[in-house]
Amino acid sequence: MPILGLFIAIGFIFLMPWIINQGLRFNLRMTRHRNVRFAFKGDYGEAFVNFILLPIASIFTLYLLMPYVIKRIDSYIHSNISYGDKPLTVNLKGETYYLTALICFVVSSITMVVLMGILGLFGLNLLDVENQQNLENSPAMVMLPILMMIAYVLMIAIVTAVWHAAIRNHIFDNSHFEGVATFKSELKPIPFAILLLTNMLAIVFSLGLAYPWTKVRTSKMLADVTNVTIYPGALNLIDTEQDQQSSFAEEAANVFDIDLSLT
Repeated sequence: MPILGLFIAIGFIFLMPWIINQGLRFNLRMTRHRNVRFAFKGDYGEAFVNFILLPIASIFTLYLLMPYVIKRIDSYIHSNISYGDKPLTVNLKGETYYLTALICFVVSSITMVVLMGILGLFGLNLLDVENQQNLENSPAMVMLPILMMIAYVLMIAIVTAVWHAAIRNHIFDNSHFEGVATFKSELKPIPFAILLLTNMLAIVFSLGLAYPWTKVRTSKMLADVTNVTIYPGALNLIDTEQDQQSSFAEEAANVFDIDLSLT
């Protein structure tokens, strides 16, 4: 029933901003310090623009707009966070996102060049069709899929680590609760890449059983590189989030695999 499927897909597109908002609102409300809750104040209109319209628009720019879109999404999420009655002040810069995207592109390109060099050591040349036909049943050709998979996983781990480290540090270093708290993140790309790579290997070779362990060790590393400076103003905050809130949206987000985690 393709027509029904189309209507369901369109309906989900319009439902997704609400699910994201409600999920973030629930997750933050379940977080507290000194018995004062965090809160999320985002509205449906902003969420629809940032999570739906702008990503679609980036397609027509060959994704050149995507770093700006991600910056808008991060700004939307973090600027709508409050702790008690104190909003989070966020000042993110688009040039940081574009520079990080450029670095990730260079890193992935270097990884591919290194892969081509390794293949050359095995006597393989992906650009030489005649060479490939002559070596079709050779041991080197049998190793080709394995080498490409290793290179792909390694590239994903490195690029993800470079992006996450740079953007996380930027967000934390440019966010603060005025008179209440400041933040500092010192996440390094190489240790984080090693962590991501070992996490992937652990999940694969344990058939997914190591997933909780990987989440714990990732959270531990992120906590170890994060510094929060608390000021006396934190003692005077008022908890404004007293109303109970359903966890339906948070569970719905998990069902539809929508990532609601904060940086």
